[in-house]
Amino acid sequence: MNAKYLVMGLIVAGGAAAATSVSLAAGGGPRIIGSWNGTNAYALDDTFRPVYASSLTSAGYGRRPGSIETDTDGFQCVELAVRYFHYRKGIAASGWKAGAATDMCDRPAPGVSRTSKPAPGDLVVLKANDRHVGTGSAGHVAIVTASRGSTISTFNQNWDHDRTAFGSVSRDDVMCFPPRRTLSFVTAARDGTEAARYQYDVVTVTSPVMRARHA
Repeated sequence: MNAKYLVMGLIVAGGAAAATSVSLAAGGGPRIIGSWNGTNAYALDDTFRPVYASSLTSAGYGRRPGSIETDTDGFQCVELAVRYFHYRKGIAASGWKAGAATDMCDRPAPGVSRTSKPAPGDLVVLKANDRHVGTGSAGHVAIVTASRGSTISTFNQNWDHDRTAFGSVSRDDVMCFPPRRTLSFVTAARDGTEAARYQYDVVTVTSPVMRARHA
């Protein structure tokens, strides 16, 4: 969902991920508006066509051998979240049944849970029709780049009229709609993955920021 940009800037926890700003795609492809943690964010540019990706940095409107469909309606905010979780976290793009960002709270993909302690690489879903961030009825989903106190720094698509991929929101703007659940389970991460820090971690699901529990 196209949202009003609040604070420009990026805080990278631990210096592990690098960020870059606007650049133009060559050959008439989608326009890159920013990069973070080896992932490109693309401009929607009022183009509402199916998007296919073959990596975090390769996505466009044409289907290629080995590519996956990450959105049916252009480079929406949901497309970035789905692509990132597919290639970085191992959460299949086909597992999401979300027509809007807010649906990602009601119907998360298998392997995705909610956490009260967001970390870089998690997803955050913003309230629908929130005048503070300019969301519409679909809400907005973004990738968390840092969480400091009440401020969550984010990496986005379809944000600030495609002028930047980076933003900052308040926890007050974060909301999910399903009833709270208490799903406790144990997960073992595979070696060499971003999720390795969660190895044999017991998780209670009760809050609106989403995290992949395997990679």
